[in-house]
Amino acid sequence: MSAPTLQRKLAAVGTTFQAIKDELRRDIAVSRLGTSKVSFSALAADLGFADAAAFQRAFKTWTGSSPGLYRARPVVD
Repeated sequence: MSAPTLQRKLAAVGTTFQAIKDELRRDIAVSRLGTSKVSFSALAADLGFADAAAFQRAFKTWTGSSPGLYRARPVVD
């Protein structure tokens, strides 16, 4: 499928490739921050960010919290 066709099909269902990619990145980041001690720079690289600062800005946009505060939060069972 060509890129323009994919863009039209995604637009028809009210989303974009970037939105899907960001949702997946957010879900992976939340999971890994809660279950591992991976560094922010390693996690940023794994998720395809240029650097840790770009990851931290995106994470704060997605969740309203910095990755450090998110990792430090008390776990609710």
